[in-house]
Amino acid sequence: MCFKGSNVQGLQTVATFDPITDEFIINTPNDGAIKWWIGNAAVHGKFASVFAKLMLPAHDAKGVSDMGVHAFIVPIRDLKTHQALPGIEIHDCGHKVGLNGVDNGALRFTSVRIPRDNLLNRFGDVSPDGKYTSSLPTINKRFAATLGELVGGRVALASSSTSVLKIANAIAIRYSLLRQQFGPPKQPEVSILDYQSQQHKLMPMLASTYAFHFATSYLVEIYSQMKTTHVEQLVGDVHTLSAGLKACVTSYTAKSLSVCREACGGHGYAAVNRFGILRNDHDIFQTFEGDNTVLLQQVAHLILSCPCLKTLNANS
Repeated sequence: MCFKGSNVQGLQTVATFDPITDEFIINTPNDGAIKWWIGNAAVHGKFASVFAKLMLPAHDAKGVSDMGVHAFIVPIRDLKTHQALPGIEIHDCGHKVGLNGVDNGALRFTSVRIPRDNLLNRFGDVSPDGKYTSSLPTINKRFAATLGELVGGRVALASSSTSVLKIANAIAIRYSLLRQQFGPPKQPEVSILDYQSQQHKLMPMLASTYAFHFATSYLVEIYSQMKTTHVEQLVGDVHTLSAGLKACVTSYTAKSLSVCREACGGHGYAAVNRFGILRNDHDIFQTFEGDNTVLLQQVAHLILSCPCLKTLNANS
């Protein structure tokens, strides 16, 4: 279970290091800082990966030093009794439009202590005496590296959304081939897929499905290469492509589900034909792993920041 929000860099939850006990103290300062919609939090989760600002004791008037957002492993339930641990406040998000097999919840921390070793320290570490070390020189670089590990969720959503689009296409096109309506006088009725209006609905969608299939397959391929090689250029490419594809595929699929349902007429409204379930379960894909509008803004920013574009503008 992962505990973060859309504005990760602006998180208010803090992890303050206590060198006396060699522990971090996790605190959620106010109701507005509570993270909602955490998968498996409400009922089943026993541990959480919590994103919080790492605060270290400072030897100056500031009192503490903000080292930026880091990830921590935090136990949230007793392994034997399954009860919430002291300082852990758990809320259930309740019944949802879809995906009710996932028990989404909210977490709040009040002076929750965890061992220093529970810091996920690939990009930054804290010694027992409170000294910070990192191979990355700035907070922004550490932040980018930490979030770079999360692109797998966007890759998975783009691929899963494409699979939903394939299912919807298959249902609508097969129905349109079998469903007959109207035709020449005294002749057998013709398949509704022979009508241009039906073709204009479904055939461009089918072509887009093929395009998204190959695009997401390529994304999965370079994501696998990135995880193996950690090449900096690949990290940037995967971040941009996963954000853009996740936004485009999920938005397109959400609209296409309604088109496919309408293309099947009244039969498309029957629960047995799955459009309602697909539409309800898929709809949240547009919000999972980053709101689509925010993701497209990220892509635009990354494109405008491209060195090649800057060179082009300088020469023009």
